[in-house]
This record gives sequence, structure tokens and C-alpha cells, in this order.
Amino acid sequence: MKKEFFETYDSGITELPARVKKIAKEGSLTIITLDKTPFRPASGGQPTDFGTIENDSFSAKVVDTSEKEGEIIHKCKIVRGAVSVGNEVVARIDFKRRKSLMLMHSGEHLFFSCLKKVLGEKGIPAEVEKVAIGEQESALFVKASSLNWYLIFEAEELANKIISEARAVSVSYVRKEGIEELSKNGLRIKADRIKDGFIRVVEISGADLSACTGTHVKSTSQIGFFIATGLKAIGSGHFEIKFKAGEAARQELFSQARILRKEQALLGTNGEEAFQLMLKILDDKKRLEEKQQQALFERIANLRPESISGILFYSHSFENEEQKVIVKAASKLCNEKSVVALINRKEPGKATLYVMRSKELGLDMLSLLKDEILRQFPGKGGGNSSYATGEVEMTPEQENSFFDAVRAFIRLNC
Repeated sequence: MKKEFFETYDSGITELPARVKKIAKEGSLTIITLDKTPFRPASGGQPTDFGTIENDSFSAKVVDTSEKEGEIIHKCKIVRGAVSVGNEVVARIDFKRRKSLMLMHSGEHLFFSCLKKVLGEKGIPAEVEKVAIGEQESALFVKASSLNWYLIFEAEELANKIISEARAVSVSYVRKEGIEELSKNGLRIKADRIKDGFIRVVEISGADLSACTGTHVKSTSQIGFFIATGLKAIGSGHFEIKFKAGEAARQELFSQARILRKEQALLGTNGEEAFQLMLKILDDKKRLEEKQQQALFERIANLRPESISGILFYSHSFENEEQKVIVKAASKLCNEKSVVALINRKEPGKATLYVMRSKELGLDMLSLLKDEILRQFPGKGGGNSSYATGEVEMTPEQENSFFDAVRAFIRLNC
């Protein structure tokens, strides 16, 4: 993007008088190009600006923007009137949205720099894979060998300390040749993504130095507050951290505090004691679930088969049981010349079906499901020749029809 575009965004300008240069249609949208604009296209994980383009006789909502051949293209929904090339208009961004995105983006820079410091002190390297900035909640995708809530809390505390110190946040521009020198000073940059002849560098004094095309605050104090709202592993060494900044973070803190106080009241304790009690409840729940799963496993293992054409046929219907336990236990019944057909009912009028066979049998379970079962019961499913499963519409009264269809299939093919 042109440097002058960034200078407009960094200036804090929210509206500009402009002249219409080009007009085009794209489906139901009108594409408007102006001679100048405060609108910023999506880049660096930060979404596009929304807003309006209007004059006394015309109004349009800007729903998307992009850069094309050095110009900002505005995708608009016409609200009233019409506009022509050469008309004077006012381009005005939704500043409330821009401000939320700006706080989130600066908060992300600050938090990751703090997280990287915390992890680095423990010998854990970390890098940002991507960022998804939102108005109410954002997400940071991080690559690290290890990450947990305690490390998040430590980084979160450091980030809020720096926010309270009102450190300066500045923007500078350097040529590509300067990447190596800045990298020695800790510049975070994905060099392969740099398309312009210059690099826009955002610096949080004493905390972070990053190549970035997003909009940012002038002081960390403007971020207001930062809180991590979620942590999820998305594969080995890859994590998603959800977070909020500014007013959204403050509201989240109050919301969590209200929930915590209600939980403490229910538990009849508070502070660390409440947390330890919750851990015990979760542990007891896990142990109970393990016992229930073991009981289910034993029930399936003890099913009595009937003999059809020399083949052992196991059949049974369950209600709201754990699928992985059903499949694992049923597979144990397939160690000899056998076929297993099970039903697991999760909600009224619907059922999950499982059909499987032992290895030495030539019966095609996927054919059984698709050519026989799904012709009788509306639904869908898949699998292979030895194991198939499907979700179908089935009442309890129709269960015997399913088992009879499997019996008939065995007799016909054996």
C-alpha cells in the first residue's frame, strides 16, 4: 500500500471530502473509487473499515474495501439516491469499529511480546502464525512447544503493567535493506509478506518492534485493559489464544467476576479453596465417567449372539452412550466369524447405527448401509467394507426392522 495511505490512517482522520473517480457494479454492490479516502482495507489480520459515502442526495454503506493498482476500492450498498463520476461526497469511517480494532491490534502486539518474553525465560521459543482481529474478541495463533494458562496469566499481568505505564507507541518507515539491522534489534517480521518497497514498523517502547500494516494506539494506556479469554491446542505445538482489549476486556472481566462469585456462593467457599474444590469435582466426574464407560464396555462384551448361517450376529440398542466406547467394544466382538449391528439413540426419532464384521468375512458393510438400511430409513452415512455408520430417522418401534435387514443381508450373502 502507498505510504500516504498509512499516513492518513495514522493521523486519526475519520472523514474526508472527496470526489468520485470511478463507478462500477459487482452484483448487487456498487464499486466506488474516490480521489482520497480514510478507509483502510483489510491487512495484517485486521479487518477492513466500515462506514459511509454520502452527500445531500446520496448515501451508501461501505461494506468492504480493497486496494487495486494503488487505489482504494469501496464496495457499497446504496441506501438512497444515485452518484456519478465527478460528484463531491464525504467518506466517513465507522470510528467506533476502527477504534475497537485498533485497541485489539495494539493489545495483540503487546501481549505477544510479553508472552514471548515469559516463554523465552523458560527456554520455550514462540512465534506468531496468524492473527484474527475482531471488534469484540480476537484470536492469536501461536507456535510453541508448550503453553498453558499459568504462562498466559504471567504474560497477561506483564501486558497490563505496561499498559498502566503509558508507554509510547510509534510508527516509522524503513527500506527493505534495513531489515537485517532491525532484526538484530528484535524486529518481528515475515519478510516474504512484504510487497512494498518499504517496511512499516510499529514500536511499543521497550516492549515490541514489529513490521505491521494495521492501525495502532499512540500510547499503551489507550489499550485500557487486556484479558485472555481462551486457550486451545490445535495440534502439536500450535495454540489459539482468544483475547479482548479495551472496553470489551473490562466488560469481560466484570462478567467473569460475577460468574466466579456465583460459583463460590454455590460451593460455599472462595478464593483458592473454591478452585481446589472445583478440581476435585471435575476429578470425581472424570472417575464416574470412566466407571460408566467401563460398565458400557462390559455390557457390550457380554452380549449374547445368535447364529445365522454359521455366523455370530450381535445386536443391541443403547441410549445416549459414548460413541467411541461403543465402537471400541464392538470391534472386540469381531475377533471371530461375526457381524455386529448396534443402535445408539441420542434424541427422539433419530439414531446412530453401527455395522461391522470380522476380517475373514466377505460381507460389505458399506453396501449393507447404503443399499439396504438407508433405503428404509432416511439419513446419511459412510464407512468401508468392514465398518459403516450412519445417522438416520428411526423410532424405537422401527429398531427391529433394522436388525431384520441385517439378518436378511447375512442370509443372502453367506
